[in-house]
Amino acid sequence: RPLKRTQLTGGHPPELAEGMCIGLTVGQDMDPYIVYPDEIGKQLILEVSRQINEINPNFVFSSIQILRNNRSQGHVGRNNFGNSYTFSSGPMEGGAIWHYTMQGIEIGAVGAWDYVDGNRPHGSTPFCGSRVALVAFCHELALKDQARSLRQELAQLGFPIAAQTDASC
Repeated sequence: RPLKRTQLTGGHPPELAEGMCIGLTVGQDMDPYIVYPDEIGKQLILEVSRQINEINPNFVFSSIQILRNNRSQGHVGRNNFGNSYTFSSGPMEGGAIWHYTMQGIEIGAVGAWDYVDGNRPHGSTPFCGSRVALVAFCHELALKDQARSLRQELAQLGFPIAAQTDASC
């Protein structure tokens, strides 16, 4: 289902920005649930898992946020535990992910996975054209004991998350 985009910057028509999350998310009542993907989404989970596994075989994630034409201002992620991998691409100029590190601001490469601490300020650079961004992250509720059955379902969907209670992202 579409996400309310609260972190958009000016200069890009907000009606063109779309977003959704597949995998673990929370409702307004803060109860965790799974957004089940269609067949293309299932293929996306498997492909994202494969690509990230080549970079970091120990990286665990429970959710993929998919953003189209989202030009986000600086923000700190909510509900994510630990680091994320981000990827942005499209027929565009600009649109890279920027994020704070211990050394200062780092700007990621467009068309490549970037390891980002979503608990530190991050956003996207301005862009012209059409942009799609993916964010693979571990939702903090994935670690709760009551999420064990959800972790099992996520693993069956292809998310690299252990079904055991001691899962760590």
